[in-house]
Amino acid sequence: MVLQIKIIDGDCNTLCQIKCGTNWSSPDIRTQVTKELKERYRNRIKIEYTKAAVHDSEKGPILIMNGQIRLTGQFDKLQLIEIIETDLELGT
Repeated sequence: MVLQIKIIDGDCNTLCQIKCGTNWSSPDIRTQVTKELKERYRNRIKIEYTKAAVHDSEKGPILIMNGQIRLTGQFDKLQLIEIIETDLELGT
């Protein structure tokens, strides 16, 4: 089973004042997270980043896994890893 991960991000300005969450609009962050996830999960995941067509400053990024929305709003790499681990363990 390959877990299909899609992160849709609109704008890095949605980060809270104390910079909670991960700036998914940053190419450097996306490259680093992708590298770390590929090293950790090898061919068990496929990750894709998309820029949202409509910007909404009230909502952060959206995490979609296997076609299902899993998170909306700010989340970081550790939250993403938690969800990946759970999905792979459950085989969903």
